[in-house]
Amino acid sequence: MAYSLELKDQLDLHLLPWPRVTSKEMFGSICYLYQNRMFAFIRDDSLVTKLPLADRERAIRDHGATDFPIGAGRSFGQWTRFQVANPPKVDDVIPWIEMGYSYVKSLPPSRAKRSKRGRGTGDK
Repeated sequence: MAYSLELKDQLDLHLLPWPRVTSKEMFGSICYLYQNRMFAFIRDDSLVTKLPLADRERAIRDHGATDFPIGAGRSFGQWTRFQVANPPKVDDVIPWIEMGYSYVKSLPPSRAKRSKRGRGTGDK
């Protein structure tokens, strides 16, 4: 398991009452989604959220956050990682998660993915 159950329980209490928020297990983590668009997830004992550039830079500069790494020297887009104390206390990161939630809500809808099934075969 790649996430803290105690952290998950605390985040569930805070995040699941928010409008149109659900959680889903994906990539060995618990992810929090707004209308099926991920805005945060738990990784080990840290929380990762998607932030706009200015907020992300401020979080890294002033609050000890880091880029979320996906490989040697590479970060995963706008995803920002916050280390959470052990035992977890999510109150310090909730404002950042709210920013991630608001940011994802403000983004234009994703284009629906078209199925490749039946393309070019005459199937419907």
